[in-house]
Amino acid sequence: MEIVPYYGDEPLTPGSVQIRINPSDRKRARELLTATADITVIENEQTFTIARHALGQLKALLEEIEKGKKAVKKPFDIVIEAIGETARELWDPVMNEHRRIQELLNAHVKKLEEARKEEERKHREETRRLQQEYDRKIAEARESQARAEQQAREAEDEAARQKAKADAQMQLLRAANEQLAKEIALEASNMFESSKRGLVPGGRVDHNYDFELVDLPATIKAGSLRLLSWKIDHRACQEACQAQLKIDPNCTPTLPGIKVTRNLNVNVRARS
Repeated sequence: MEIVPYYGDEPLTPGSVQIRINPSDRKRARELLTATADITVIENEQTFTIARHALGQLKALLEEIEKGKKAVKKPFDIVIEAIGETARELWDPVMNEHRRIQELLNAHVKKLEEARKEEERKHREETRRLQQEYDRKIAEARESQARAEQQAREAEDEAARQKAKADAQMQLLRAANEQLAKEIALEASNMFESSKRGLVPGGRVDHNYDFELVDLPATIKAGSLRLLSWKIDHRACQEACQAQLKIDPNCTPTLPGIKVTRNLNVNVRARS
């Protein structure tokens, strides 16, 4: 997608725009800096007055520079707004369609996930049933083997003894076969789990969470401050300190859990 700004009939590039400072303003700033550089110490009323006057001139020049920046930015702000409006002609319909298709896909994949979960549940139940069935058959074979071995020990003649031994051997083989069948079934179950493919070919399914703070005291009481991010509201702190000073002008304002530092700052009116 290519969106190109034009100045007249020519494409506008960064190289075609030059930002300059009026030579007389640049000269005036340099002269002021040269003059204020001589102020290195304030020790009497005269130097105090000179410093105040210099600070006012510097402040006035800073205000001029800021106004100049805003003035030169204004046409570019208009251009930036025009770029946004132009792009929005395509952005809005494309974004709306993107959102619509996204919702359709989300709804469909949700159904696919539910179907897969149901399939997995049934598969687990069938695997568990097969395991129980194999375990039952293995237990039966071992019980039969134990009975046959007992019969062989208690047999009164050689023929009965040999028959019981043969029966015990057959039950041992039966138990081994059931154990092998159980292991094959478990291997097939593992292959089923590993063979599952992603639900979105060429993409992925993200499961994100949204969060909304509904009970701040409960979060704090649980000691879960790590779940929150904090920053100082300087205006609220300033108002709290002013309220304390209104009650007692000579007090040192304090705020719970916040270090309050009083800084001195001289403020003078801008001077031309």
